[in-house]
Amino acid sequence: MAAYKVACAGESRRAVCDEADAREDEALLPSIDNEGYKIHGEVGSLARRVPLLYCFCEPRFTVAFVLTLVQASFRGIFDATVPIEAQSLFQFSSQKVGLLFIALFVPHLTLSHAVGKSVDKYGTRTVATVGFAFLVPCLALLGLPSRKLFVGDANIALFCIILALNGIGLSMVSTPAFVEAVHITKRYEASNPGLFGEHGPYAQLYGFNCLFFFGGLTIGPTVGAILWGTIGYGLMGVVFSVISGITAVLAFSIIGDWKW
Repeated sequence: MAAYKVACAGESRRAVCDEADAREDEALLPSIDNEGYKIHGEVGSLARRVPLLYCFCEPRFTVAFVLTLVQASFRGIFDATVPIEAQSLFQFSSQKVGLLFIALFVPHLTLSHAVGKSVDKYGTRTVATVGFAFLVPCLALLGLPSRKLFVGDANIALFCIILALNGIGLSMVSTPAFVEAVHITKRYEASNPGLFGEHGPYAQLYGFNCLFFFGGLTIGPTVGAILWGTIGYGLMGVVFSVISGITAVLAFSIIGDWKW
């Protein structure tokens, strides 16, 4: 009986040790299931030349480029409309208009590092959603200085503050879209060895990113100038505010994973 108890105790210890070893061998982070990114069947001639086209079958990848298009459009509207609005409201010269853009672009320069760290920590979905949601009231406020709520230079200060708030929002939405596209591309590359060639698809990814970004820089000024001339600067801001809200919902619904 004593020998049986000793044997049982030994088996229990071995079982506990085996279980502990199994836990120690497990990865601390769950592995990413790339099975859904595997391409089945024959690859067409166009896809062999531009294999990144396959990535557009993933909604997250497509929406990432939509976000790129929208945020570039927002940048473009400021380039096209701030000079004419400042000249109309304050009779600014070209030099003074150029100084106004400091308020818009300094936040982007100073917050880029913090935004990048936030994307790493909280994920692309969180940062993109918060950024586009933040832009909703900021864009809607663009027409406030034209109401002449203050006297003298106070309206100029108000215009600069609104531009700075929009600059903060633009800095928040500048990074998540491309990071999301890179994540999806890496999953396709890992699931389909050899499909993207020896050096990978990253040159094509950069090319498509530039295509959508500069497409936004084309659409934004064109649409912004038309809206400014037809409905005014205030309602133009409201229109783009609505677009930003829709984009925030799109980012919240489709891209990325939550990270807390």
